[in-house]
Amino acid sequence: MAALLSGFSAASFGEDMNVEKFKDIAGKNSIFWCRLGWPMDPPFATAKGTAAMIVNTDAKTKNYVSLMSKAGVKVMTTNISTGWLGNGLFDYTETDKALDAIFEAAPDAYYMPRVKLNVPPSWCAKNPEEAVVYFPNRLSNGEISDLFNKGEFDVQGVRPKRKVGLQSFASKKWLADAGEALRKFVEHLEKSKHKDRIIGYHIAFGMAGECAFWRGWESEKIKNCRGDLSRAFSRGFYDWGIAKYGSAEKLAEVWNLPDISRENVKLPTTARLEYDWRDARDFFRDSPDGAISSDMEEFISDCTANALDVFGGIAKKASGGKAVGAFYGYYMNVPRPGYVGHLAYDKVLASKNIDFICAPKMYERNLAGDPGGYQNAAMSVSLKKMYIDELDNPPHTYTKGDMAHLRAKNFDQTRTVMWREVSKNLSINAGFWWMDLKGDWFTSGDILSEVSKIENGIAKIRADKSGKRFAQILYVTDERSFSAMRPDAVLHDQLLRQTYPEINLCGAPTEHYRLSDLEQIDISKYKMIFFANTVRLSEKDWRKIEKRISDGAAVIWNYAAGVRTEKGFDLDNVKKITGMKMEVVENVPSVFSIKSKGMFEGYLDAKKDFGKARPYPVFKIAPDEKTAVLAEYADGVEGVALASKKINGKTHYLSAIPFLTADKFRKIAELAKVDFVAPENCTVYGDSRFVGIFPKYAVTFKFPLAGTYRDALSGKVYSQGDDISIAEKGAAVLVKE
Repeated sequence: MAALLSGFSAASFGEDMNVEKFKDIAGKNSIFWCRLGWPMDPPFATAKGTAAMIVNTDAKTKNYVSLMSKAGVKVMTTNISTGWLGNGLFDYTETDKALDAIFEAAPDAYYMPRVKLNVPPSWCAKNPEEAVVYFPNRLSNGEISDLFNKGEFDVQGVRPKRKVGLQSFASKKWLADAGEALRKFVEHLEKSKHKDRIIGYHIAFGMAGECAFWRGWESEKIKNCRGDLSRAFSRGFYDWGIAKYGSAEKLAEVWNLPDISRENVKLPTTARLEYDWRDARDFFRDSPDGAISSDMEEFISDCTANALDVFGGIAKKASGGKAVGAFYGYYMNVPRPGYVGHLAYDKVLASKNIDFICAPKMYERNLAGDPGGYQNAAMSVSLKKMYIDELDNPPHTYTKGDMAHLRAKNFDQTRTVMWREVSKNLSINAGFWWMDLKGDWFTSGDILSEVSKIENGIAKIRADKSGKRFAQILYVTDERSFSAMRPDAVLHDQLLRQTYPEINLCGAPTEHYRLSDLEQIDISKYKMIFFANTVRLSEKDWRKIEKRISDGAAVIWNYAAGVRTEKGFDLDNVKKITGMKMEVVENVPSVFSIKSKGMFEGYLDAKKDFGKARPYPVFKIAPDEKTAVLAEYADGVEGVALASKKINGKTHYLSAIPFLTADKFRKIAELAKVDFVAPENCTVYGDSRFVGIFPKYAVTFKFPLAGTYRDALSGKVYSQGDDISIAEKGAAVLVKE
């Protein structure tokens, strides 16, 4: 592993003034991403020898920058040509044109370029062993080069009939050549007349520049042709395995490959990596090919983390120590985050060459009345790095296009979404950029006026860094657990994509941390803790956590907590952690329902909670005399689906399948005596400086917080006990006076 991760020893420039200046500017100012000067990805040269462009730099794209600058946004970011157009070919004509246009449109702006480091196709033709070869294709170097010379390659990892893609993330040749292109690019910008306005560098590669491995997004079309059979990948994976396990003999044993060698690594098929499983044990990768499957995903994440560190070190050195960041950590929306390469959180957060992490906002449940959210564990990132959120929310003015189904329906809803996203990020002291993904999203007068209102309305909050969060609900995820089970889009949706919005509709603020963060934060303040996907939690680690949870708290276990130990599939460990025994349901029908009991009588609706097949193992609870049965299966399945038990001063809830929704979370929170800010079906973001309330339905209630608050939207003033009314899908952002 040391050889592969050599980038982590790259020279570090630490927390110097340039980085601190970046954090100050990005923390106090909104950023605007626009389409100005958007180059082709992968890059290549036109007949004139200049960079081919997706969107040209012209008067229209310059106007995007000008309008937002006049609205009060003082930091700009765009995709920009690196100048690397082929083997030994560099041209900065389009780079300079875009840079000049930005500062002509906004002379007093700061700028952060997004620098994509995917290779020109001609590079792959010249270096065939470094290019991705998709399952199940075994190709010679000549065949690979020929496909690139003919233009028959997968540009962005979405074309299933193409046999090859761009660079393998395991390629050291890519790191060297792209690193050199990055060095030249940064040095070029740092010699320009605009160098003092450039505050940092956003490095990018992979699918959409999001540091995501090729063919990582969800798509039935490419389900059988993911993976990398390139020589760079298989050789690198072998070297990584030797470093991890110590010898070729041990590697052969763990990976169940008796004939393995550096030139003969038989990787698991896409089917075995994902959907081809026979029983619960196999689903949780307790199988002959379980270790190599998990290790393959860990290797991709390590390659990604290494690339980020190497490129970050190069950009820092070339810029004299300016801030560097990247997209990373997606697992809230992405069903296969291991394959994507986004699970090496600790390595990325430990890198001294990466100063900020960013990601698009959560795409699930993101319209007015919805909670919105993050693609990753943003609060976890904020413990060590600056977090910057990408707000690509289509406004009501965007009526046609592939994202029209995600748009707000009118200006009132656009305004609600804008204020919700801003409140979400202010509550964790994160930065954000407005994303003009399709163009003309920020040109209408009412939207620009609202941007100005937001900039003015939150200036006081941004300036005050003394805010203290008061959340009593904790949402816990574990990135390590993804490699312990086969990725499944339906299970992922029910474990994470839906539970996070639902728990945020409780009417009280929720905080989200990774399982590994619990050692360094105060968990005694939480009255309700939800463990969303902790299938790899050991009894030893749980005992350390348990004693720090306050008596009276509600501890909610989702699905198969602790079912996968280091030794394998272990139902006994579930009981050691949750206090309740769990068993596998055999012969599960495609659709079934449940009957509610006890405190959940009337809270469980078969039509709402069920109705689609569950292509993953289903469990049931075997209650003892101290277990309270709260829900039972019906319609062809026998057993307990939900139960609770009091253990060591806490009330544990075990949900054998993931189905908890806002009403259930609210009921458990009420019993745990959580202090609510708003009624059920309201999202709450805030801290001691402000509180944003975003209802799904119209609400009227008594304002519960002490002090005097002014609504940034309406100007109305509220004190504790005052009646407050908010329209359906509306917003109130109350700033403490």
